[in-house]
Amino acid sequence: SKKEKRKKKVKKQKGESGIYPPEKMKRELGKLLKGVREEQKIEKEDLCSGLCTVEELDRIEAGEDPEVELILLQALFERAGTSLRRFLQ
Repeated sequence: SKKEKRKKKVKKQKGESGIYPPEKMKRELGKLLKGVREEQKIEKEDLCSGLCTVEELDRIEAGEDPEVELILLQALFERAGTSLRRFLQ
């Protein structure tokens, strides 16, 4: 499935140590979030309503906001119908 491929891609990109630098991890998670949102056919406005602005979501999904809080990423993934933990294992 697409989700499994994404999960494998993230694991592959982790490198030898299996640990991302936090900023790189957040960039990759933002890109994964976009894939999940599109797969679930969720509009940006619906996903970020009450959590962040559409503009901030655009930056997160583009991997351009390495300062994004993990708690926000977690909330966005949950609203998209999945768990952030799935991609961090």
